[in-house]
Formats: sequence, structure tokens, C-alpha cells
Amino acid sequence: MFWSNQTSIPEAWKLIDDATRIAELIKRSNNTPILLFKHSTRCSISAFALNRLVNGTDELLDVMDIYYLDLIRYRSASNAIASELGVHHESPQAILLFQGKVLGSLSHDRVDPEQILAFLKN
Repeated sequence: MFWSNQTSIPEAWKLIDDATRIAELIKRSNNTPILLFKHSTRCSISAFALNRLVNGTDELLDVMDIYYLDLIRYRSASNAIASELGVHHESPQAILLFQGKVLGSLSHDRVDPEQILAFLKN
């Protein structure tokens, strides 16, 4: 097999399993940057993005909380993210929130810890 979709989600990542949590996460971002990672368990590109984020977890968790969404399983939560944040749905997708606003969104092969951290520097 060329790719593996068996990467374990780090325990420190929090699961988004309900569309009603999105408003709570936006509010929580007023104090702490929040990374929302939307992952397709059926996509090799998404698996590669997941691996990159998992490898950069420690660095990311130093400055933000990370939330994970299995968008195949919880499609309504994915739709709520797109609607409430005004961010076009893509997969995989990393969306960084801070102070109630979207600082940036990355998709596909651009999902990378360094690029996510760069949003906080701007």
C-alpha cells in the first residue's frame, strides 16, 4: 500500500463530533488559538496532511489547542464549520481561529505545522 490511513490521533487533540460545538470553539478562541483539522479518512492526501500535523503536534500544542474532525463521520459538523466561519469546505483542511476570527485556512498539501504557526506571526 502506498499510503496509510492508520495514523493515530494524539490524545491531546480534541474530537469534534457535534455541530453545536462550533460556537463554543469560536468563543474559546478569544483566549487561545484553536486549530480545526478536517480530515477525510478515505483520502490519501488527507492522510499525508494528518501525518504532518501529528509530527508537529508538540510544537503546535505549545501555542494552540487542536481539534480533529472526521468529516466523513461528522459531515454536519463540517458543514457547520464552513457556514459559521465563512470558510469554503475543503479536505483536508486546517483552519486557525483566534479572537473569534479565522486567521487562516490551509488545504491539501499546504496543511503544514510551519504554515499554521506563520498565521500567528502576522
